This record gives sequence, structure tokens and C-alpha cells, in this order.
Amino acid sequence: MGGNCISRDDQDPIQALHEEGYDILLYKGDISYKGFELVVHGAPSKRRDKVLLVLVTLGGDIDAGYRIAQYLRETYKGEVTVLVPGICKSAGTLICVGSRELVIGESGELGPLDIQVREKGELFRFNFGLAIPEALDYLDVAIRDTLRETIVHFSAGRGLGTERAAEIAIRTAIGAFEPIYRQINPERLGEVARLLAVAEDYANRLQGNLKQGSLGILLSGYSSHSYVIDRSEAERLFESVRKPNRLENALAHNLGVDFISAVFRAAQTEVRYIEDGPAHGEIGEQQSGIHRAGQTDPRGGLERRDPEGTEGTVGTDEGSGSGVAQGSADARIDTSRAQAERVNVRRTDATKQASPRDAESG
Repeated sequence: MGGNCISRDDQDPIQALHEEGYDILLYKGDISYKGFELVVHGAPSKRRDKVLLVLVTLGGDIDAGYRIAQYLRETYKGEVTVLVPGICKSAGTLICVGSRELVIGESGELGPLDIQVREKGELFRFNFGLAIPEALDYLDVAIRDTLRETIVHFSAGRGLGTERAAEIAIRTAIGAFEPIYRQINPERLGEVARLLAVAEDYANRLQGNLKQGSLGILLSGYSSHSYVIDRSEAERLFESVRKPNRLENALAHNLGVDFISAVFRAAQTEVRYIEDGPAHGEIGEQQSGIHRAGQTDPRGGLERRDPEGTEGTVGTDEGSGSGVAQGSADARIDTSRAQAERVNVRRTDATKQASPRDAESG
């Protein structure tokens, strides 16, 4: 290249991705209806043909996750690429199901699409949603083993007839397992089944990047809600999965989300479309949306809104319903102040790289 040319390696990743036809959307924090509104109303007036969604989340409202994924698919006619540089769990995984292409960084990981259920009488404690069905499966096996072993013991070992041995085996099984079954709440069983059905229905409507048979694995094929689905595992589940390219890596670095703890350190949910303007690490916030959010359970989770319309949780430590409006106002004030302080900032060095800490504070 000539001396006056800027090499692609020196090119600003935001500008370069825009030139490739991508709008860039950052979503960092809880998946919620407030976040969905910011995705819709914060969109640039002149959209490009494709969107690159940079997604970092522990999970959240499954209904809002579906709305976000469906909105992006319809708006960009299916040209949705999701970049996962760090943690992207539960409702975040549902959004990934609706993508055309999934890009997972070295620190990126998805999670299962199962659910968590709040413990009775507890606000901030949750159980693995599949624990009850799995317990029933275990009890079924245990009862069969007890019946078989008792019949063999009394018929072969004690010389009793098969009918008499079977009667003893039945009484033994009832005595051993009836107290356990009495503790099972049918309503809770129905709740778990309903929530799993909702997740399955949404995923079926969205799936285009999932391989055949993968949905069942995401719903119930993993041993824990926090199970790590890294890029290698994701390649077994999704049709189109790849590593980030140079521009995508640079973008994640400049946004401060190219490490696992980025989402844990986020005191507020941040949803914004990234436009050209300020220097690396100080991405313009004129079209951003930021709202306060509670600290989410590190295990992630799917949540549902309660009938009153507040964002009750099924799978996160706290909902983002209370305090959101006030937090949004505070964030807008903070943003205005930050803009005033940055009004004289100009890009002086196209190759300057900002640290994750700088980018996160921008």
C-alpha cells in the first residue's frame, strides 16, 4: 500500500463494520421489556441492511428475549449476527436461536434454555427448574428397583410364592416412597411444565440457526442451569458458528466486553446503537439507552412478568421492575453530563486502542 493509505488493520472497527452494511447494537445486562423498548426506539433513523448484536447477559425475561429476537429478524429481514464475547445465558441464548450467524469469542459462552423457579416464600432464591421432573424420574427407577429386588429376595431367597413376594414388595415400596411423593406439589409441577413449554414454543418460532434435534438438548439435555456451552459445544447445536474476525474482536475490546466478568461488573443495563463519532473507548451515547438493573443471579435464568405487569422473576436474583424509571432518569442525567464533558473530544489517532476499563466507563 502507498504511504498515504490506511491499512485495514488500522481501520476503526465501528466505521469498517458500518461500511460492510452493519448496524451495531450493544446489549449488556438483564433481558427485559425496558431493554426491548430501547432496542426499538433507539434504532438509527436510517437503518443499514444488517445488524451485529453484541450481547452480554446473564438472562432475564423470556418474553422480552423473544420480542428482541423477533424484532431484529423482521427489521433486518433475517440478517442478524450475534456476537457473544463473554457470558450470554438463558434468555440471551434464546435471542441467539433467532440469529442467522453466531460469533463466539474465546471467553464467550451460552447456557441452556431451561428455567429456574423461585423457592416457596423466598424472593431471591431459585431452584433448577428441571430438578422436580428429574427427581420423579429418579424415584420411578428407585421404585422399580425396590420392587424387583424385594420379589427376588422373598421368592428365591425365602421360598415364598411370587404372588406373596409381590405383595410384600408393594407394601415395602409404598412405605418407603409414599412420604416422599407427599412432598411433591402438583401446582409446581404444572408451573415447570408450562414454563418449559413457553421456552420451547418461542424457540420453535425463532429457530433458523439451530440444527435438527438441538432444541431438545438446550431445553433439557444439560445437567445444570449454569452449564457452559462454549464455541465447540455450540458448533454441535447451531448451523452457523464461528470465531470473531479482527474487526469484531477490536469492537468487543473497545466496548469493554471482551472478558467474562464484564456483565458481573455492570451496575446498569446498557442498550445502545453504536454510531461513528468519539474516539475508541468513548462510544457516543447520543442514541444510547441505559437503565439501572438489580444484580442478577450468576447462574442466569429465564424470567416471566407477573400478572400485574411488573417484571417478576423466574430465574434471576432481582427483577428490574422497581427503580427502573428513576434509574433511567438518573442515567440520562449522567449521560448528558458525560456528553458535555466530551464535547471537545475528537478522534486524533485512528489506531489508538482503549482498555476494557476505559471502554466500560464510556
